[in-house]
Amino acid sequence: MSENYKAVSKPPISALRAIQGGDLKGKTDINPQWRYEVMDQVYGQCGIGWKYEVTKVWDYPTADGTVLCFAQVNVYTKTDKGWSDPVPGLGGNTLVDMVKGYGQNDPKRAKPNDEGYKMAITDALSTALKLIGVAADIYRGNWDGTKYRDEAPQKKPAVDTQEFVTLKAALIDYINAGMFDHPDNVNAVIEKKDLAGMKKALAVAKENEQKIKGSEV
Repeated sequence: MSENYKAVSKPPISALRAIQGGDLKGKTDINPQWRYEVMDQVYGQCGIGWKYEVTKVWDYPTADGTVLCFAQVNVYTKTDKGWSDPVPGLGGNTLVDMVKGYGQNDPKRAKPNDEGYKMAITDALSTALKLIGVAADIYRGNWDGTKYRDEAPQKKPAVDTQEFVTLKAALIDYINAGMFDHPDNVNAVIEKKDLAGMKKALAVAKENEQKIKGSEV
């Protein structure tokens, strides 16, 4: 596997979105702009380090009135000897969708899509760029919808043992001295080894202690 392939294979989580409806429900949508950005990072500016050409566009009317549209592109990357051989990609979308009528009993009506060819070209680019590794980890099935499968689970930072022991001892002394209105809550924080929560509880205990000493003066 080439280094360039590896460099473009893993989109950041911010570039991924779960598809919520349609035939692709449950699949992952990849932000097209990320594809162009990662190509720029690895190969250089579009037109200089990499480029593409639209070689063909066409439409296909169907029996129910829907009109499909298709685009074919070639992608090139710059090499030491000039431009690479073309990497082809084919994509499609719709020019006309048949949707529900305006009224409940109205027949279906034609809804044109003025971005049909643009979306077909974007789809074709994604197909071509896939061949040189762009977002390969997604197409390989290495993304489960929330994280990459090959990533080791993040370990919680270890609790500083000495700090925990010191805080626990102090809090227990304050619990026994009746400095907390809700000692069970403090015990729960201790059980969780929540150092931040223990420090907050200790601050409350010291404040209560000062109030009691002030009232005795």
